[in-house]
Amino acid sequence: MKKKIAEIIKVVNDAGEIKNQRELARIAGMSLSSVSQTLQLARQKNFLIEQGGAIKLSDEGKKYLDIFSVDNAIIMAAGVGSRFAPITHNTPKALIKIKGVPIIERLIGQLHEKGIKEIIVVVGYMKEKFEYLAEKYGVTLVYNKDYAKKNNIGTLYHVLPYLKSSYILCADNWLENNFFAKHELRSWYCVKHFDEQTNEWCVTTKGDKITKITIGGANSKALYGPAYFSAEFSKTFSQLIEKYYGKAEADNYYWEDLWIKYLSKLPMYINDRNDVYEFDSLSDLRQFDNSNTCTFMSNLIGALDDNDGKSVRFKEFIDYLGDQKFAQLLSENGIAVKQDASLTNKTYKILWNREDYILRIPGQGIEKYINRHCEHNFTLLAFGFDLYPYTEFYDDGI
Repeated sequence: MKKKIAEIIKVVNDAGEIKNQRELARIAGMSLSSVSQTLQLARQKNFLIEQGGAIKLSDEGKKYLDIFSVDNAIIMAAGVGSRFAPITHNTPKALIKIKGVPIIERLIGQLHEKGIKEIIVVVGYMKEKFEYLAEKYGVTLVYNKDYAKKNNIGTLYHVLPYLKSSYILCADNWLENNFFAKHELRSWYCVKHFDEQTNEWCVTTKGDKITKITIGGANSKALYGPAYFSAEFSKTFSQLIEKYYGKAEADNYYWEDLWIKYLSKLPMYINDRNDVYEFDSLSDLRQFDNSNTCTFMSNLIGALDDNDGKSVRFKEFIDYLGDQKFAQLLSENGIAVKQDASLTNKTYKILWNREDYILRIPGQGIEKYINRHCEHNFTLLAFGFDLYPYTEFYDDGI
């Protein structure tokens, strides 16, 4: 019954006032009889008052609701984002633009909209790129020195003093709708339903309480997106992180691995959403932002601009865009591309910043009769004697 009282009070607080019990039942997703019983108890505790026929929150009710106030949000942005190469060669994944806005800036803006002002961004890879966020948004930056050696349990270890009533976000979370709030009643994790086979962490529930998690499944709800830790959850979880951090077995832990290990002591509920997105590859990004070619290409051009004109890292883009789309997209952004005929390779002539480049992708099977490793060494030697133009190798296969 305490949970229902808190739910009713939160609904009334968020709405400002409720016209009648029927409206309250509709918004709260409760039966009319359940709302009637809960309202009676809430009135007995002086949490609610009626003015002009409308239901409003009393001062006592506001004090009670403050127990469930959200303290802060922690955004995990320390990772390398290697699956987003070549963009992440020079731009952290969190700063990639989607629909014209860096992913992390959208998250920060949504948190601010709901009154969450204390935001901690945990950085690692290219940490200096995030420094402008402190001045622009007043966020706190915390450096995770172990970002390249440990999984994201290391990120939470470095912000243990901040773990309270906290939203836990990955920097690549994209929330189509802003569902953050000033108050949260219990710990939760966003889930998404997958009809087809998925390798995500699938959940079994009793009601909406998570009781079991398995990796992979079909026609199942799976962990997907942000989570929220209550103060009680954070207190218990912080002790476990301190206990396990530094142990070899925990080096590759995601924070979820440790949570699952102690699931019975760390209850969490599902927050069923269909408006949360995660981006695990450039293809995911392209499909989501298909309506805005310029935004997608600006990420690439930003990577090129930071590269001092020494190389053009197009291979990954060609692989999934295809030749014609590749040339079209670059042309739209002032980069001239022409595919040249070649017997053994896929070769492009590229004009960028008034400089000519040749991009060569080996043909399939060519490695059987051309020793690329030797070619690599010979090219570097020839360049040293000014006999060959500057060449950048991605690996011995190019």
